[in-house]
Amino acid sequence: MDDAHHRSTKFLQESVILEPLSTTISARHARSSNYTTQEDEALIMAWESVSLDPVKGNEQSSSTYWKRIYDHYHRNKRCASDRSLNSLQHRWGTIQECCNKWACCISQVERQSPSGVTYQEHINIAQELYKGKDPVQKRRPFVMLHCWTLLQHNQKWLKRKDEAPPKRQKSTNSIEFAGAEDLDEDGVQNEDGRVRSPTPCSIGPIDKRPLGRKLQKRKMIMARNEKKQENETRWMEVKAMEERKATIEERKATIEERKVAIEEEKLRIMSEEVRNKTLEQEQKIMFMDSSCLDDDQKAYVSAMRAQILIA
Repeated sequence: MDDAHHRSTKFLQESVILEPLSTTISARHARSSNYTTQEDEALIMAWESVSLDPVKGNEQSSSTYWKRIYDHYHRNKRCASDRSLNSLQHRWGTIQECCNKWACCISQVERQSPSGVTYQEHINIAQELYKGKDPVQKRRPFVMLHCWTLLQHNQKWLKRKDEAPPKRQKSTNSIEFAGAEDLDEDGVQNEDGRVRSPTPCSIGPIDKRPLGRKLQKRKMIMARNEKKQENETRWMEVKAMEERKATIEERKATIEERKVAIEEEKLRIMSEEVRNKTLEQEQKIMFMDSSCLDDDQKAYVSAMRAQILIA
């Protein structure tokens, strides 16, 4: 009897524990809202702080590395945010991918654009190139300038920006934090989970290149050249469109200036006509024969002549 009562009590206790756990799992799989600018900035600051830590360096596993970023993010955030570790990893991958693509567009504009092009024209042309890299039916613009502003001069990011974004990894334990693959900056991992730089011994022998690889490489070079030519053509089209817009604006400004000049000329002519009429009337009064006028009319003419002389 006591044994049955003990098993029943234990079952009830486990049920009480499992109920909130299942709620946590279902809530974790719910779709989260879009990241705000404050959340992106907090994530970048956390990544910078952990990545530039001279004490830890690369001697840490990927799960430990991202756990530290997660802790720093929630310890220093300045907005309401309950992002999970997996969510932060996925968002960082998106930021890195978009900013890498944007950096390529900016570099292409800086290489190809002539001197004298304004900063805003650089941004406009880079936006067109960026949208051109997206599928035609989407053509989404670059919306992470706030992230680019923080990362563009960061030496650590400039060195890592060619890496692939971290992959998400499912965890069998819903309570523990799920990390990305335990890879360091060079993609090498020790057996104990710690990352290290590759050595000549860790790199296997290189097989002989098959004969078909030469043809494949030639095709890749041709495709790369075609892509480069396509980008240059697109850039020239965008530049020509910007020049056409500038020409249209100049013509509009010229037309407005002509309109103002015409109005000023009209006012000048009207003023001249009024002045001539006034002068004609004054001459009639000054040279009028007053011998046939009565005394009141003579007094009026004399007063008008006096005013004309004063003026």
